[in-house]
Amino acid sequence: MFIGVIVTARKFDRERQREYAVTVTATDQATDPLIGICQLNILILDHNDNSPKFENLRYEYFLREDTMIGTSFLRVAAITMMTLAPTPQSPTPCPMSSQNTSGSTL
Repeated sequence: MFIGVIVTARKFDRERQREYAVTVTATDQATDPLIGICQLNILILDHNDNSPKFENLRYEYFLREDTMIGTSFLRVAAITMMTLAPTPQSPTPCPMSSQNTSGSTL
């Protein structure tokens, strides 16, 4: 039995890419090698996802019945903790590599 380890090569950013599809291939060392293939689907979780919060829980606004269609009458805002945090430089998409006896890269 041969065991390979899949390791990350860069930092993930769920907002840029939520999912990665990886094909893992295993071969034996015969002259005419046998091949096994496995599909690996990786879902990225966001450790700092926060639900947006409105400034107020309730808004009430009175309009006259002759208000023209398309009139803008109220602006509401919702923020998340990520909105308040400094924005780090976005990482590049994350390729993955496999450490095995042949040193192949996925």
